[in-house]
This record gives sequence, structure tokens and C-alpha cells, in this order.
Amino acid sequence: LYTVSEEEFVFVRTNPDVDIHDAEQHPFLYVVKHDSTQELGRVAREVVVDYLRGSGKMDRDGSNIAILHNIGRCGSTLVTSMVSKTKQCHVLSEPIALMDVVNILTRKERPITRDTEEYYDLVKETLVLLTPDPNRKYFIKLTPR
Repeated sequence: LYTVSEEEFVFVRTNPDVDIHDAEQHPFLYVVKHDSTQELGRVAREVVVDYLRGSGKMDRDGSNIAILHNIGRCGSTLVTSMVSKTKQCHVLSEPIALMDVVNILTRKERPITRDTEEYYDLVKETLVLLTPDPNRKYFIKLTPR
């Protein structure tokens, strides 16, 4: 998963020779995804949601996900590097898709036709796509853009 809007999810296929989840070599997920993208695909949100619900993936409780939300220049990259070195978590440092969701949730001109549950669903859908293995622990560093 690369980016998110209220209408679609954008996925990328990256160079298979590049380990985009190696936080030591690539401290920012959005940079390595951008630099190693070979193909891009856009899928309507409703299609992805139908798939996630039909597969039971939306039933997860998220207890395997830790999120560090922070301000810039605070040492969070160091913390992320330290967590990565423990090999206990799969680290996602600044995934642009989740940063997009934060921007959607915090913008002032949100459509009044949407309710809180729709926004909650967007957050959950994005997290499920970013953290596909419910048996693996994930550590996500999130810095607002």
C-alpha cells in the first residue's frame, strides 16, 4: 500500500531486490517505496473494502500494532531504529498511506456527509493493509506531514 484517499487505495510493486522493510537501510518507508517502485495500481476503496470484509481481515482487533505518533525532530527515528534492532517487531517508519489518513482526519473541510464511523473504517482498512499478518507484531512510526 502506498497512498490513500477517501475514494481509492494506491498500491505499488517494488523492486524485489530491495527489502523495503529494512529500517536500518531504509529509515523512511515512503522514500524507499517511491525510489523502488516498478508498477503502480489504483483500486477503488469500495472494491478493497469488499475484499477485506469478505476475507475476514477486518475482524482483527489491532492488538499486534503499536503506533508512535510524534512531532518531527524529536528522536523518533532513533527509537524506531532501536525497535528494529530487537527483531521483535516489523517496523514501518512513516508509511505515507497512514500519514494520508491522518491528513484526511485532521483537515478542516471534511464533508459533513461522512460520520465518525466512516473515518474509523478508513483508519482500520489502512492499518489492515499495512499490517497483513495478524500473528506478527508491528511498530509504526508516524510523523504528520
